[in-house]
Amino acid sequence: MKRPNPKQILSHSLALFSGCLIAISAPVGAWHSVYTTPKQLQLVRRIDAFNCDNIEHIPHEANSVENAPIIWHHKENCRAERNSLLLMEIWATDPMAGVVYE
Repeated sequence: MKRPNPKQILSHSLALFSGCLIAISAPVGAWHSVYTTPKQLQLVRRIDAFNCDNIEHIPHEANSVENAPIIWHHKENCRAERNSLLLMEIWATDPMAGVVYE
């Protein structure tokens, strides 16, 4: 039997090592990709502040049953504030406006 030369030994050793490496890494990689824990979704909370100037821009998603009384109360406060500002303007020009004489 003929003895293999060193190049053939090295070539066969590298082929054997590469084959073993692929044979081990392929199942491990496949197992790892199947059994990884899914990334948790991060909730993004958006906080919007509404005042009397932008009260009409409240999104329809916010008009739920729980939020309806709060939105109504806020709109009523805005209406009362508008009325008081108008009354202040009227009284600034005519202090006797709205006075009832008996």
